[in-house]
Amino acid sequence: MDGGSKSGNGSNDERYSSYRRSPYAVLNLSQNSLNKISNESIRDSYKRLSRLLHPDKRPPGKERDDAQALFIELQHACKFMYTNAYDMHKF
Repeated sequence: MDGGSKSGNGSNDERYSSYRRSPYAVLNLSQNSLNKISNESIRDSYKRLSRLLHPDKRPPGKERDDAQALFIELQHACKFMYTNAYDMHKF
């Protein structure tokens, strides 16, 4: 047995705990301008980086696997930033 990797219980936790960089760094956004970060700037950064990092644009093998890991990190960072941008603008 491989520890239940197909159960689906731990895969999301592993992805969220695998952050090596802050979401600001992943999206190339300045942490100093917290009040100036808008949904549009998050979206623009995500679109630009997703075009560069999309795994389907890479040949099969290690390069594609590395791009897949970066792309997943980018998706999680974008989700985190959208959630926080929404929370900051609720007041």
